[in-house]
Amino acid sequence: MTGTPTCRSYGDMEEHLPVEPRPVPEPSPDDPPQDFDEPDYDEIDREVARDAETQ
Repeated sequence: MTGTPTCRSYGDMEEHLPVEPRPVPEPSPDDPPQDFDEPDYDEIDREVARDAETQ
């Protein structure tokens, strides 16, 4: 079963097109502002600890 796609080496993977970054869509006035700030992990840890104590 030589020549099947599963037996292929991946040495020629560089031949594929380079990955282009996704275009950032223009924000429309109808969309709410998107906030991608890091969540407050300390606050999350305190909530998890509080939940664990109450169980």
